[in-house]
Amino acid sequence: MDQEEGKLAKLGFVIKHYADRTEAAAARMEQGAESLERGANAMLSQGQGLVSAVVNGVKGQVANEIMRSVDCSISPVHEMLGSDAKSIARIVQELQAEREAIKAERHKWTIMGMGGLVTCAVLAFTGIAAWGMYWKNKAAGARAELTWVEAVNHADFVPCGDKLVCANVDMQAKPVQGKYRPVKLRE
Repeated sequence: MDQEEGKLAKLGFVIKHYADRTEAAAARMEQGAESLERGANAMLSQGQGLVSAVVNGVKGQVANEIMRSVDCSISPVHEMLGSDAKSIARIVQELQAEREAIKAERHKWTIMGMGGLVTCAVLAFTGIAAWGMYWKNKAAGARAELTWVEAVNHADFVPCGDKLVCANVDMQAKPVQGKYRPVKLRE
């Protein structure tokens, strides 16, 4: 009987040890997700809604994976309480393998989240640049049109009949393009 109690005590110690390590790993993963969230908010403060959605999705996926992993890790331990040291060693190996799988999943979601953030940033900067070029071209066209309108407003034109315009032409000026002469400025 004492030997069985000793085995149970050892098994309890091993289970507690790996449960504590699992909780510590979950805490580190949660800290990593929070660090990712802070970095994302600093990078794209203007796209804060999109960044929050990506980070919350990553945190939700990691939390779900941790919960599933912990559930899977604890149920075999309960079933193996009556087994010997070889079974305990096998459980330890399975827990380590699951921990590595959780770590790989967290890394995958971190990379995907950062890739999404970079994609959003590139799209935002591209859109801003295209918008700026559009308005720059619009402004250049408006400036050219404004120059033409100002020249017409300063010229000495008057209506002189039905659908006719007469101009006070500077006859002493050199002709432009062979047949045109400059119009005098309005006084």
